[in-house]
This record gives sequence, structure tokens and C-alpha cells, in this order.
Amino acid sequence: MNSFSRNLAIAIILAASPFSNAVGATDLQSGIYENLLLAVNPNGAVQGVYRSSNGEGVVETCVIYFTGTANGESTIPLETWDFEKKFLPGTLAPDDPDVDLSIPDSANYGGCGMSPAPNDPQGMPLSLIRATGWTAIEQISSPKAYLHAAPADSKTPRAYVIKGDVVGLLGMANGWLHVEYIPPSDLTKSVKGWIAADEAATLVPPSK
Repeated sequence: MNSFSRNLAIAIILAASPFSNAVGATDLQSGIYENLLLAVNPNGAVQGVYRSSNGEGVVETCVIYFTGTANGESTIPLETWDFEKKFLPGTLAPDDPDVDLSIPDSANYGGCGMSPAPNDPQGMPLSLIRATGWTAIEQISSPKAYLHAAPADSKTPRAYVIKGDVVGLLGMANGWLHVEYIPPSDLTKSVKGWIAADEAATLVPPSK
């Protein structure tokens, strides 16, 4: 995805909300909130990935993606989906410095039946572990994307991400993206690097 397409994707997220002119994102910040990776654009676009697993016996992993727009209200309406392209409405409520995520019936999402899921209409409290400064969440679209130390670096680094992984966007320069990858197995670790812009796509809802 080139920079024009990426900016267009974010613009579509904003335009989809009737509240896109009322940002109201001051109480919400990009960061790692327990099982949630959250990106908040300065214009109010919100993107997130919630991931949990049951951790015993036959391990099931629950992964939920969402987008929304901060609207100046106490809760942010979300469009959420899973890897099976099922869709459910949800909400995100800032609770400075934490958040409450609510996606009723999300136990019906693939892998979420046996794993902790944000089913409660009152919201699942998620505590801020670390602020990140991400402006978007990107999903890797190429089979393998190496995390370079600098844009257009000719050396092949050891660290890489693979198709389907999600990364936080820290910046852009000359067709390259500065991203941060958080391993699902250890949210206290991270790897930063540069990838080519066409190796990832901004997280948006898939076609229904």
C-alpha cells in the first residue's frame, strides 16, 4: 500500500463516522492495554487489535480487530471483526489512563469461545501497560517483511514480521514505514524497524 492509499484508508475510517469533525481523542492515547494494542490518530481515527488465549489444553486464540472514530462522547462506537470476517458492533470507553472494551456476543467470534473475550456490555477493563505514540495499526501483507535499521537499508536484518502480523505505525519517510512489533507471547517486548510501504496495509474492515 503506497502513502496515498494509506492516507485514503485513514480518511475513509474518519468519513464513515458522523462524528468525524468532533475528535474528542484527548482522553485516549495509543498504547498497549493488557491484551489490546490501540492506535489513535491525531484526527481521531481509532484502530485496535484484541488478542487472548486460554493457555491450557488445546490452546485457542481469540483475535478481534476494530476501527472507530473518537467522537467527543463518553464511548466510541466500533466496527469489529474476526479472521472469519464475522462482524459485531462494539464500544471503547476511555477511563484515564485505562480503557473499557465492550463487544457483546464476541464469544461467537472464531477462537473466542474458550478464551477471555470482551463480552460484558458494561465493558472489559484494560489497564495501560505502556503508551506507544502509534498513529495507525498496519497489517503485514507480504510473506516476510524485514525490520531495517533505516529506510532503504541494503543490509538484511535478522528481525522480520510475517503476513498477518500487526505493527504500530510510528512514522513514514520516502516510501518506508517506521513500525513497532509487539510479540503476542510477551507484551513487554518490542522490536522497531523500517519496512517498505508496500509490505503492509492500514487496518480497515474487510469487505462484507
